[in-house]
Amino acid sequence: MKKILSVLFLLVFLLGMTGCGKNQDIIKGKLEDIMSHVYGDVKDGLPANLENIEITDENIEMYLGTKDLDYKEALANESMISSVAHSVVLVRMNHIEDVEEAKETIRENINPWKWVCVGAEHVIIESRGDLILVVLNDEVGEDLLKNFQEMDNKID
Repeated sequence: MKKILSVLFLLVFLLGMTGCGKNQDIIKGKLEDIMSHVYGDVKDGLPANLENIEITDENIEMYLGTKDLDYKEALANESMISSVAHSVVLVRMNHIEDVEEAKETIRENINPWKWVCVGAEHVIIESRGDLILVVLNDEVGEDLLKNFQEMDNKID
C-alpha cells in the first residue's frame, strides 16, 4: 500500500511540475526592452537606421504575411533605408496555446523577399512562452536568436 501511495504521489508531483513549467519560460516586460535584449551586443551585419515599428491590424500582413493571428501586441524592427534584408519581429500572443499554430501560419505566409531588391534566404521563427520571434537576416539571425533564447524571463 505504501508503494502505491508513493508512486501516486510521485506522479502527481511530476504532473504538477510539468504543468507549471509551461509558464516558466514566459518573458515579461515591454516589447521595446525585449527587442533591445534580442539585439544585445550584435552590431556587425546590421543595417543602419533601425527603428521600432508598432505592428497594428493595418500593417501586420506586411511584417508577418498574415492577418490571421490572435495577438496581444507586436513590434517590428527594420531599417527605413537599407540594401540589406533585415527584419526582426516580436509577437506576444493572447493565448499561449495558440503559439505553435501562429508560428506555422507565419512560416507559411511570410515573404522573405518583401523588399524590392533583396531578400533573406533564412527565416527564423521561434518562441518562448507566449512570445514569438521572427528574424529575416542571413548574416546575424542566429546571433539574435541566441540572445532571445538566453534572455532572462523578466526584462526591466
